[in-house]
Amino acid sequence: LRHNWLGGGIPTQLGELTALTTLILGPNYLTGPIPTQLGNLVNLVQLKLNVNRLSGPLPTQLGNLAKLEVLQLSRNQLSGSVPTQLGNLPKLRNVSLQHNRFSGSIPPFPDDDRSLASALFKNNSFRGCVPGSLLAATSGLNDIATLNLPACPTTTD
Repeated sequence: LRHNWLGGGIPTQLGELTALTTLILGPNYLTGPIPTQLGNLVNLVQLKLNVNRLSGPLPTQLGNLAKLEVLQLSRNQLSGSVPTQLGNLPKLRNVSLQHNRFSGSIPPFPDDDRSLASALFKNNSFRGCVPGSLLAATSGLNDIATLNLPACPTTTD
């Protein structure tokens, strides 16, 4: 449903479509919050809500989307902190949160052999430091450098 001039809020009933694997609703003119019911879409592989006018915090329920590979929320008016649950999504390969109003710290991502192909966080109000796991997962991606945040100290055993 991209490029359809859709307006208004995202219907909460979309959370009942549990077999859905792809949800692309941007760019459009959608407003309001991201419904917590989208966390029920346990088979979702792609969630693209970028380039809308969505506002409010990210629902922690998005952390239930264990099959999610692509999360694109850029160019909205989303705010608050990014839930740490997003850093635990095992298949996430592409995350785009740029050009929003996020604050707080960037959640750590798993430090394993999986690597993010793309991680875009610029033009927000993040503070603190960039988790080492994210730096390792996104080695060579220029966007992390534009955050002007130091790397978080690593702990040794």
